[in-house]
Amino acid sequence: MPTSGAAARPLLLLPRVPPSSRRLLLPPPPLAVATASRRCLAFVAGARAPPPNLRPIRFPLSPRHTPPLNTRLSTTTTSAKHATVTKPQSTGFAPPRRPTTATAAASTVATIMADPRVSLPQPPQPPRAAAPHRLRPYADASVFTLLNSYAVLQLCAFRPLVDWSDALLGLAARLRLSWAIEAVIKRTFFAHFCGGEDLDETVGTMRRLEAKGIGSILDLAMEADETGSGGGPAPAWTPKSCDAHAARMGDLMLEAVNVASRSELSYLAVKVTAFAPPVLLVSWSTALSRAREAFLEAAGISGPLTQPDSLPHQRVPSAKFKESLSSRFPSLRSDGATLDAMVSRMEVESKSAGAEADGSIDWFGVTRVASWTNLNYARAMMAKAELADLVPPVLAHLDRLAAGASSSGVRLMIDAEQTYFQPAIDDVTRILMAGYNKGGSSASPTRLPVVIYNTYQMYLRDTYGRLAADLDGFKRLGLPFGAKVVRGAYMDSERRRAAERGQPDPIHPNVDATHAAYDAAVGLLISHATTVDAPAGTPRVELVVASHNKASVRKAASLLKSAGASTGAGSSSNVPLVAFAQLMGMQDETSCTLVEDGLKVYKYVPYGPVKVTIPYLLRRAKENSAALGGAAEDRANLLRELRHRIGFA
Repeated sequence: MPTSGAAARPLLLLPRVPPSSRRLLLPPPPLAVATASRRCLAFVAGARAPPPNLRPIRFPLSPRHTPPLNTRLSTTTTSAKHATVTKPQSTGFAPPRRPTTATAAASTVATIMADPRVSLPQPPQPPRAAAPHRLRPYADASVFTLLNSYAVLQLCAFRPLVDWSDALLGLAARLRLSWAIEAVIKRTFFAHFCGGEDLDETVGTMRRLEAKGIGSILDLAMEADETGSGGGPAPAWTPKSCDAHAARMGDLMLEAVNVASRSELSYLAVKVTAFAPPVLLVSWSTALSRAREAFLEAAGISGPLTQPDSLPHQRVPSAKFKESLSSRFPSLRSDGATLDAMVSRMEVESKSAGAEADGSIDWFGVTRVASWTNLNYARAMMAKAELADLVPPVLAHLDRLAAGASSSGVRLMIDAEQTYFQPAIDDVTRILMAGYNKGGSSASPTRLPVVIYNTYQMYLRDTYGRLAADLDGFKRLGLPFGAKVVRGAYMDSERRRAAERGQPDPIHPNVDATHAAYDAAVGLLISHATTVDAPAGTPRVELVVASHNKASVRKAASLLKSAGASTGAGSSSNVPLVAFAQLMGMQDETSCTLVEDGLKVYKYVPYGPVKVTIPYLLRRAKENSAALGGAAEDRANLLRELRHRIGFA
């Protein structure tokens, strides 16, 4: 077989393997095969001379690659001009003719590359795209919990059941079946939306949320009677009975403060209607609404404000405002001395820092004087002056709660409620904020910058103006400001009440207007909270973005990122400037996504006896029924987790 001149060199010699040994052999080492392949190709193609140390390479073959026992690769001969590699032949056959053309080398290379016994090095492959990361917000839930949650959200989507829920509960009460209905509710809706019937049960829920990196906003879910708008005779409240009621509520809330303090930087939601008689709040809210109407009339504004943030910048002549007040408050018209003293005090409060009173009044001055802190003026403005005697015990026990929360490191979030309560609630909240939002000074034992937060329902037409006015007022006082921004939860009852009384609808005409107002309010507060070039001593602003709307949440997170405050941490405290919140049982995927992005997230955790929480649960059911998008996403996430459990995800 060797031909002219060149000595024959063996290229690759495969051993004969006894059949009985084939099953014990391992696949050839990849490195050995690759090295042999590279040498073979270079030698055959004539790229370089055959290496002097080229020897037969022996390695075990797997049964799959073992050739027939009577077959082997023949030896290879080379010359200065040609290189020849023969195909596997049976022993005893003559080798094929030596190629004489330039294509022989390429043909031979192709033959070797096609041989299954030769492994060539492969070019590096691009990395395979990673599968998209998908959160599992219900990974720690039991199968029973998943099924129950899915059933609850599916029932919420059945609008006729939600609309007739009040009537069905009333029918059950008449048939003396309330106990059965409550038992069903406890195991379904209550288990999904509430943390427990008492604080001991709620602690377990808080711990489970904390394990996910989510904080808690505890809420004793007691709802005031929505029909208690002062239309009927007032309850027989006395200062003594009011004090006993407020003291009992204060004790319950202080127990919740002790539980909330077990988790760092937690919140406690507070409803002023749980402390104050509804008739008192309605009476004072009516008086404050009339004072606002008088101010807008003096400013020449009729109807809704054309510029929602213009309220804090409006100034009116004192004489004109005095005339408007007199026309709306007969008691002030008959008591000229009290009216004159009130207007003079408003002038003083309205003046700018370092300036003299100029005979004009702004809205900040009105809110500072027309307040429960000035009980004589409040008594003159209320339709029933004797109700003013109920104010001191209410304020005393709310102050006791705020003091206990401040010393325990717990923030209080004053809930927004119906429009016929809200002006009085705003007044109470401003009083508490002025007393306990000290910016981490020595007056605050735990150095919390903001202890009291007010809540703003952005589905109301006038809320943006009130928010801007409050923000401006606390800036003028040099005190920190805390706000929670929500869309609102009383739309059906508010519109029904306005229609019954022939009043204008207080809610935005469509959902797009509500979205725009919400996003504008969040943008306003974030711009104040994250200002990096603010002068020293600028009051701190803290915000809780409470929303289940993913678009609004994304916008808020984007604003934080663009402001360079993605963590939301202020320089003067480890308390976040901006946090996010969702209700328990709603938009769990959104909550977990925010946690992964490094943002502070809270869940609103209501608790209380099932019978007490039924009004709250009805509102949650109606909210889920109206918010079809969010509820549908929650149901889809629950189904995906169930499929994952049974191996179909």
